[in-house]
Amino acid sequence: MKKALGWGVGILAAILYVKFSLLSHAGGCEQSEQEVKDVILRSQSCETDSDCVFTRLSCPFPCITPMRKGTQPDIVAAVNKYHDTCMPMCPDCPKHTPSRIACENNLCVAR
Repeated sequence: MKKALGWGVGILAAILYVKFSLLSHAGGCEQSEQEVKDVILRSQSCETDSDCVFTRLSCPFPCITPMRKGTQPDIVAAVNKYHDTCMPMCPDCPKHTPSRIACENNLCVAR
């Protein structure tokens, strides 16, 4: 009887932890994800092809992301900060890199 009560208390504690700790971040994670995506989009401005480089990010953001040279440290820091709190379930990123990067309509793009 005491063993069953101990298990019940443990299960209840786990449920409460998930409800109040992990799930309470869910809305914050969606907002945080959108904020990082906005920063990534702003980092993609360019004038010429030579302004652009590929940067490897991780889910839920584009795995291979074209962006303006010099913006990578800030983007990687924002993605890492997101991952400190949020743990998305995503497939692994592919290992290949697109063959060409270009500046089209003032945005870095993969081709």
